Amino acid sequence: MLPKRNGMPSSPAKLSYEFINIRKLVLTSSDIPPGRTLPSLHEVRSLAERSYRDIGVDTQTLLGHKFPSTANIYNDGRGINDGQWKFVRLTPNTAPHATVH
Repeated sequence: MLPKRNGMPSSPAKLSYEFINIRKLVLTSSDIPPGRTLPSLHEVRSLAERSYRDIGVDTQTLLGHKFPSTANIYNDGRGINDGQWKFVRLTPNTAPHATVH
């Protein structure tokens, strides 16, 4: 991630905000399938980390993390890798109920 002009790191909120703005410049509403939402910056980083790690790339350096434990946060497949998809059932006027399949 690029630092600010003063050399200090950008905040995660600022990076997410800029990512969304750039994505809007690149994609049009016709590029997004109906009923779908686009992934966040951090979801894209997570997918990239897992994909590059699978082919042997040093993802700690790639992501610019000081500690391996920070890079490992992005290596969490959130259940996708082990077939544990998470579904959220939404019903009117009630809180969502999460189920794991």
